[in-house]
Amino acid sequence: MERVHIALDYFDASVNRVAAWTVGFRNLQKALSAALLQPAAEGKALQDVGTLPS
Repeated sequence: MERVHIALDYFDASVNRVAAWTVGFRNLQKALSAALLQPAAEGKALQDVGTLPS
């Protein structure tokens, strides 16, 4: 994880910036949790065939 840099840049004109950032940050947390819980071999195999996990 020391080589990973994560930046959030969310803008949604229909809601204010704080709400857009909050929604984006929550989605980032969910995505990171799912990625860290998935076995590495399975992730590499899915990446090779271009399939997204459901």
